[in-house]
Order: sequence, then C-alpha cells, then structure tokens
Amino acid sequence: EDFAPGYARGLQRVGRDLEAFPQYTSLYKDGQFGYEKPLEELYLKLNKGQRTGFEGYIDGLKAELNDDIKNHLAQIITDKETPSFKLRNLKGEIVDSKSLLGKVIVLDFWATWCSPCIRSFPGMQKAVTKYEKDPEVVFLFIDTWERDEDYEKKVNEFIDKNKYTFNVLFDDKKNDEEIAPKFGIKGIPAKFVIDKKGKTRFFLTGSSPYPDYILMELTQMIERARKG
Repeated sequence: EDFAPGYARGLQRVGRDLEAFPQYTSLYKDGQFGYEKPLEELYLKLNKGQRTGFEGYIDGLKAELNDDIKNHLAQIITDKETPSFKLRNLKGEIVDSKSLLGKVIVLDFWATWCSPCIRSFPGMQKAVTKYEKDPEVVFLFIDTWERDEDYEKKVNEFIDKNKYTFNVLFDDKKNDEEIAPKFGIKGIPAKFVIDKKGKTRFFLTGSSPYPDYILMELTQMIERARKG
C-alpha cells in the first residue's frame, strides 16, 4: 500500500517523468486525490508548460473511478429486511430505528481497537459533512464488540480527540441483546445503507482507506437508496 506513492515520488525525483506520470495517475484512480498536485506538475512538464486539457484529464479519471464504483455496487445491491433496534447514544438518548423510517440510514459498525474502522473515519467524516444539512440522510456509528470495561470513556475520548461529528450508538450488554449478530456481522468495519422503507440496499464489510474513494462510494449508495 505504501510502496506505490514512494515509487512514484522516486521516479519523479530522478527525472523519470514519463514513468512517474502513470504511477500518479494510478494512485489518483484509486481515489487518492491528494496526488493531484504532482500530477499537475508532471502534466505541465510533459506538455511544455501548457495546462490546457488538465482539468478534462482529471475529470476523466474521476468519471472512470465513478463508473468502477457503479459497476461494483451493481453486483452487491440487495433488498433485504433490516432488523430493528433501540440503542443509546453518547448523550444517553435512546435511538429507535423505527422512528427513522422515511430516511436513508447509513450504519457503520466499528470498535476502538479496529484499525480498518479507524482508518475509514476521515472518509466517513467527509460523507457526514456532505450530508449534514440533508434531512433525509442519517448516519449512525454503532460501537460494538468493545473489549475494555471502560469502553464508554474510551469511545467518548476518541470521538472528542478526533473532532468527529458522529452520532455514536452503543451496542453492548446493557441492552437486552447485542444487535451485531442480528445483522449477521462476522467482522468489522461493516457498513449498511438502508432505504426509506427500511430495506437494506447495500452491505459492505471492510473499507478502503482512502477518504475520497469512501466519499464517492457512499454518495453513490446513498443516492441509489434514496431513489428506492
């Protein structure tokens, strides 16, 4: 995962621009949009300082990635009943899933010890921020399978420290039963996108570590679920 950026930078450093350019292009097409600056620098060098066509090139890469995501999601779209739940959040309020009918719900099952969960959070925050003023879309981050006794304190501190604006719910033994097994979860992170009728439309286990990819993927799932 870390080899490709280093290789691209190394090629650029020694002036092998023709080889470095496709390496950066490949990173960008993975959803790593932070490499736009070196891509632009190389584009200018390879085109004798002419920037004409660069925006179109970048838009084309994004369109290609969007199509890849669309094709991937077409393979996994579903239409399943979603288990209902009542869980308390960080403020101690009870969130009842039945009260959220009519909205698109994104569920993200996670834990403080789960590295892939944590790695996906900058991307999840981008999605939360994008939809924060949309009354039809709700994000719920369901903390589950915690191992420490003082997990509530750890979760609070973790969310505060990272300034995440997540609505975190606790799936724990203080409820009648844990809900992760009801959802058939075998591993985390596990993400569900539920449509306005309460049907699960998408289920993903694992996550890309790239924030821009996560945002694009979630946007497609949410908009597809919104249409029903």
